[in-house]
Amino acid sequence: MNQQQPTLFNLGEGQRRKRDGIALVTFHGSGWLNRARTVARDIAAKQGKVTSDDVLAVVGHPENEGLHRNSIGAIFQDPGFVLIGYTRTRRPSGHARKIGVWRLRG
Repeated sequence: MNQQQPTLFNLGEGQRRKRDGIALVTFHGSGWLNRARTVARDIAAKQGKVTSDDVLAVVGHPENEGLHRNSIGAIFQDPGFVLIGYTRTRRPSGHARKIGVWRLRG
């Protein structure tokens, strides 16, 4: 047999897919994403930190606007935010997974 197995572990390919996904989300969901980032900046400026849970509580879930749920991951893919740690999501649909805690750069 001379079948090529798919690459299971390839960091570069994973990073490429992430960039491509964020680019698609940014293009198709720019209105929602711009609102989400504005809210994220406001919350971080007032509280010193922000999570996606904080943002979603204000702007709503992207699926409510016909966007893919992965749009959430694009909120903090902006040079104005710095990852400072992790916490567990408070949203039951998130199954207690870890999410980033962010602050404003500078």
